[in-house]
Amino acid sequence: MVCNVYAFLVGIDSYPPPLPPLKGCINDVEAFEQYLRGCIQDTPDYALPPPHRLTNEQATRQAVIDGFQTYLTQAQSGDVALFYYSGHGSQAPSPPEFWQIEPDRFNETLVCWDSRLEGQWDLADKELASLIAEVDKRTPHILVILDCCHSGAGTRSALPSMATRQVPADIRQRPLETFVSLPQGGSPAIASRSAQQPVAQNLFPKGRHVLLAACREHEEARELLGGDNYRGAFSYFLLETLQQASGPLSYRDLFRRANARVRSQMAAQSPQLEATHPSDLDQPFLGGASARSRPYYTVFYDQTAGWSMDGGAVHGIPPLRAGAAACPRLALFPFNTASATLQDAKQAIAHADIIEVLPQLSHLRIVQGDEHLADSQAVFKAVMTAVPLPAITVSLAGEETGIQWVRQALETASPNGQPSPYLQATTETAAAHLQVLAEAGTYLIRRPADASLLVNPIHGYSSDHAAIAVRQLEHMARWLTVADLTSPAASQIPADALQIQIYQGTQSDPLRQSQIQLAYEWDANQNRWQQPTFRIKLSNQCPLTLFCALYDLTETFQIISLLEGGTVRLDPQEEVWVAQGNPIYGSVPKALWQQGVTEFNDTLKAIACTADFDATLLEQDELGHPITRAIEPRSLGRSALNRLMQRVMVRNLGMTPETDETHYDDWITNQVTFTVVRPQPTTAISPDQAVDLGYGVTLHPHPSLQGSVRLATLSQGTRNLKHPALPPLLRAEPQITSPLPLVKTRSLESDLHVLELENITQAATVTSEHPLTLFAPISLDANESVLPLAFDGEFFIPLGRGRTRGNQTEILLERLPDSSHTGTRNLGGSVRIFFQKVVAQKLGLEFPYPILAMVEGVDGEPPRYNADRAAVMQRVSSAQKILLCIHGIFGNTQSMVVGAHQTQIEVDGQSNSLLDVYDLVLTFDYENLNTPIGDLAQQLGDRLTAVGLSPGHSKTLHIVAHSLGGLVARYFIERHAGNRVVQHLIMLGTPNAGSPWSTLQDWATAALTIGLNSLSSVALPVKALGSLMAAIELVDVTLDQMKPGSDFLRSLADSADPGVPYTVLAGNSSLISLPDAASRHRVMQLLDRLGRAAVEFPFMSQPNDLAATVYSMQALPSQRSPSPQSLEVACHHLSYFTEAAGRQALGQAILEASRFKDKPDAAAVSQPPPTPAPQSLSDTPPHPPSKFWLLGLLLLTLTGVILGIWLFQRQSEESESSTSAIVGCRVCAANS
Repeated sequence: MVCNVYAFLVGIDSYPPPLPPLKGCINDVEAFEQYLRGCIQDTPDYALPPPHRLTNEQATRQAVIDGFQTYLTQAQSGDVALFYYSGHGSQAPSPPEFWQIEPDRFNETLVCWDSRLEGQWDLADKELASLIAEVDKRTPHILVILDCCHSGAGTRSALPSMATRQVPADIRQRPLETFVSLPQGGSPAIASRSAQQPVAQNLFPKGRHVLLAACREHEEARELLGGDNYRGAFSYFLLETLQQASGPLSYRDLFRRANARVRSQMAAQSPQLEATHPSDLDQPFLGGASARSRPYYTVFYDQTAGWSMDGGAVHGIPPLRAGAAACPRLALFPFNTASATLQDAKQAIAHADIIEVLPQLSHLRIVQGDEHLADSQAVFKAVMTAVPLPAITVSLAGEETGIQWVRQALETASPNGQPSPYLQATTETAAAHLQVLAEAGTYLIRRPADASLLVNPIHGYSSDHAAIAVRQLEHMARWLTVADLTSPAASQIPADALQIQIYQGTQSDPLRQSQIQLAYEWDANQNRWQQPTFRIKLSNQCPLTLFCALYDLTETFQIISLLEGGTVRLDPQEEVWVAQGNPIYGSVPKALWQQGVTEFNDTLKAIACTADFDATLLEQDELGHPITRAIEPRSLGRSALNRLMQRVMVRNLGMTPETDETHYDDWITNQVTFTVVRPQPTTAISPDQAVDLGYGVTLHPHPSLQGSVRLATLSQGTRNLKHPALPPLLRAEPQITSPLPLVKTRSLESDLHVLELENITQAATVTSEHPLTLFAPISLDANESVLPLAFDGEFFIPLGRGRTRGNQTEILLERLPDSSHTGTRNLGGSVRIFFQKVVAQKLGLEFPYPILAMVEGVDGEPPRYNADRAAVMQRVSSAQKILLCIHGIFGNTQSMVVGAHQTQIEVDGQSNSLLDVYDLVLTFDYENLNTPIGDLAQQLGDRLTAVGLSPGHSKTLHIVAHSLGGLVARYFIERHAGNRVVQHLIMLGTPNAGSPWSTLQDWATAALTIGLNSLSSVALPVKALGSLMAAIELVDVTLDQMKPGSDFLRSLADSADPGVPYTVLAGNSSLISLPDAASRHRVMQLLDRLGRAAVEFPFMSQPNDLAATVYSMQALPSQRSPSPQSLEVACHHLSYFTEAAGRQALGQAILEASRFKDKPDAAAVSQPPPTPAPQSLSDTPPHPPSKFWLLGLLLLTLTGVILGIWLFQRQSEESESSTSAIVGCRVCAANS
């Protein structure tokens, strides 16, 4: 019975704006389809129906769903169903119904071509799981391959030329009914997730399948230049491993080999292998559909192309590289030659070079023995005898003064003054294996994929220092060549013949994890860390006798032969223990550990050959040491493998055939990467003296907190956690928020980002009055902040703030989470604190405030401003319709302008940007923390007058004001004759009756906490983080003028009717309620855990936008003419200009303002002048009418009754109403 392989392939390079394009996704799909066609056509038991392929605009969300439901569902028992996706990955907020199974309350998603268009959505993990379950009904073998990011990068950014397959999270709140399908009973399906997150998965249907994914959820899936085309790094190395294998590999073996290849090039990308049934990992790839390769190729004559071979790229023939000095070489034999004789060089009748590699075929040039090929009808067998080793590419960047020395050193690096045979300079950073950056008089050698430094910097530009840099590059090039060394696919040795098994300690079973980690363990008896021990076994699983070598490739670019004598002979089914089975000690070199490195990667690479060979040829010392062994190999015959291995080190052999070569080797490779973890030492927290944590990091004493502390890497900090290390909000946009290393080491993986507190007691004594203070040797720019946070087992808690102190950063931890919630097994508590750098948007204009500027363009972010007074005055004189934007309590007008620009409204039957309605757009940015609002209003009037907008002007001026900006505008209109300047005021989120928050810090802390935990009906926009962090750092800034009943608000309420139309947009974040009492109770718990009474959510059950109640925003005298207009909007204080609901409401308000005819111009105002402003806001304002005193008394009484009920119900913890009061005020996060 022939089984079918149904392949559903999706690749998206070009997305609709603003999603960034990719370069290698369609190349990935085409290469994988070619591989399938090549490998399955040689397998008699399997057939490949036409693959279903979607690229770019074809790959809509509905088309992807249809591909599962109409194409993959054809697969039956015994068939194979393959889903391959190459494109952007992202995240999106989970509906509240999913929260109990989503620790971070976000779904992992695939971004289809139309996912971010209006009315469309990403394909969520739960939808993918549901679709897989539907395919699984007929029990085919299911494989899912995803080459995309699983989330926002929490890593240091790659170099600008290195594309990553990640876009920011889709923060739109998605209705439950838009999900593709639900299982019976209405519970959502959930897709395969990391084994670290098994919560409640058994409650949801999931089809049996194997998943290969490009990276961990906090990492980035990167692209590279593979050959001549851009490719996904994971796809490229996965496919290369498949093509170079001589037969089927199990998923476990395939993953280990491909993972080692990826990790050797991309330090911060760790592929993942998962299976719903672990036993499936030992199945062959595609269930065995890939054919075992023949031990030879077939050569024939084509009338058009000449001599050709039936092996191409899909069969593992390496691509020809531009500028290569030599080509792959073949030895040709008569077709009746037995397979065993193909290794005998004396039996070859001709030799040929491969001059063109196609997907299925290769074209040849006969270089010797063409007299034996006179019969063009004859067919010959061929084996690969020589493969040119590709030069390692290095990009040169930075200061030309330094780079020119390196360029010269590369051109004369050989002993005879010739160019380096190992290295090839390139201007394509994406194509480079290595990079030399000349910066500030220093040479930096780093990996382009993640900008990790590979060796210590070389200080000073000179020919000698450039030569040192080139020698180091050549050393690395030899190591990289060995790491990538693979045999041709045409081999009689099965791909899985040579097995490497690692046994930890004295365990009797080998480690079977896809990624192996060996950690130092604390020995309490000896009071020291003990090195991990392991044993290695090699076994020959094929019927051939093999000669085997095993090497350890270390991170310091050392290559060590692990077998005594270099090689060992293994007969069929024979095995050998390395070092006679004695324990091998894993280590992190002390010199690196003392520099802060806590993780060290080793790659075990095995080579097996049908003939003995000199294993010492590949050995080299650590970087910095010369090659000390003899160049001449020990005498083992003139074999192709020995020549290849010698060329890895000295590259002094040509490609012309050697007539005295005795045999052609048949050989294969295998490799496994493992990581040794050596934690930093712990230090007791002292009550009276600072603690040195090493590397310039110090922890100041705390009078009450007890426990121990140490620094750790991100991977150590996230190990064994049953939740994400960081909330999705902090992984979405690396240019705005990224992990902040307290200590930078040689690479991203070993940077120390985490502060671990262990066995802690008295955590509640850490408060804002008695913070736990940490100093780190890092400096922050003026627009950068530090966000320390931790997960308490249920919620992400912001722990404090940071501030720059000279060249250091002081981090104040003002609270610690309750360690009893973290789930650790310590006698005391354990807390892992992560540090995130947050970048705020800069206005881009010089101080001093206030600044009245005009917008000259919104073709990007930030918009382009011009604050030159003469230029603004000239534009004002020629404009008739003008818009003025005034920002709120913090931040600036940039987000307002961008949001208005993105708002589309219909004018005269055509869709236009909201800004296009006006001839000119002005902005007013001001110092808003220490300047009284009345003074700001006066400054506004002065700036407008200075550019020609004085009282009685003949133009139309509309003001759009956010938050505090609305109060500034009102005071200008009602107290400074602004009613003769302004024709319409639109206020968004303005607390006209005040806000109950006592300080900016309290408000920002609550907003940030709810946003981090995705507890709002609208997700917090990443760009709002900078403003929130800036507010958190303003410890002593109060909101006295904005408090209900303040002198300022009372005086403003008593103003005479200005006769100016007002429109109020009032955000109501409580329009969407949480699904159940448990969710509402969790919100209450979260706010309680912030640890200060001042952050108690103050609104109770009143509709609000987090900063103010809807009542407060709408609190304008109703007797005014024209009457104030008001509209409730489903957004919150930070999302008026980012959420579709807020922008739509703004557009409607602008249209209404444009149609308003009661006041054609300011000069037509004939009403009495407004009440003069008091000389000082501290002056006693006129008394309000008695009816307002009665109303206030009634409201006060009612509030007291409600508060009493609420406190009683909260104490009993059984009331739904008390928790719903908190729930009703969830933040609907977005941008200011």
